Amino acid sequence: MKNFKLTIIVLHWNQLAVTRACLKSLLEGSSARYQVLLVDNGSVDGSAELLIKEFPQVNLIKNKTNLGFAAGNNVGIKAALASGAERIMLLNNDTIVESTAIFELDRTPFDISSPKIMVYDQPERVWFNGGGFLPVLNKPTHINYYALDNSDMTMPFPTAWISGCCLLAGRQVFEAIGLLDEDYYHGYEDVDWCCRAKQAGFSIGVIPKAKIFHKFAVSAGGKYSAFYTYFRTRNNLLFFRKRKWWFSLLLNLLTFPVYSFLISFKNQDKLAIKATAKAVSDFFFGRYGKGSADEFI
Repeated sequence: MKNFKLTIIVLHWNQLAVTRACLKSLLEGSSARYQVLLVDNGSVDGSAELLIKEFPQVNLIKNKTNLGFAAGNNVGIKAALASGAERIMLLNNDTIVESTAIFELDRTPFDISSPKIMVYDQPERVWFNGGGFLPVLNKPTHINYYALDNSDMTMPFPTAWISGCCLLAGRQVFEAIGLLDEDYYHGYEDVDWCCRAKQAGFSIGVIPKAKIFHKFAVSAGGKYSAFYTYFRTRNNLLFFRKRKWWFSLLLNLLTFPVYSFLISFKNQDKLAIKATAKAVSDFFFGRYGKGSADEFI
């Protein structure tokens, strides 16, 4: 890898068309101000090789197996740090990047930054424009989730946490607090990492002038799939255990699995119902990382 100040990491797994669209939007009109690193997370369909052939300016790292979101990105982060990158961006492969987004993000006044992330198939609606925590439960939540984008705010603003869908951070943050926590495997590792960063004194904010579009949960099989349900439920509980927010853990233990069960029951998804039960069991017995995910792929 060449020594670029900014390295953008795109995690890929068996999704040729999805990742191709992301890379195309990312590289069109690029003046080589940044290096793109494609981390192939154990694809078995030959898609990584096809993508590198189509985009020869992209560097490739191939993992032998699917390491999950946290560990897969950590492989890329380590490589970027070793190459001397001053700033590192994590970018989901199921995103489309506006032509000026990287330029606007790269001017950030914060240690950790996010663009405004819109819903891909409803581009007038917001998917992420700042993160907060629900009252009492303390559950992480997107501010104005799926709301119409009526805001004319263009100035950067601080927020509690940002999504790993698109996260830009200086190397000093990774050097100070470490990498993503691989116990999560898929989901909540971004909120956990931001909480650790805030605790260490780093600033976190959103850059509204930078805009991308997110297809959301494509790699997880959809928002209510058994795979997504398993990690959403288990990692919700794990997050509070990690933070030692014991009262919040108790409240979420009493409510969140019920919420997941009711959604799965409403959707008549027997596998997702099983995933909810397995998530709670794995939480209690300390089966973290990939856990029982193979049962729900």
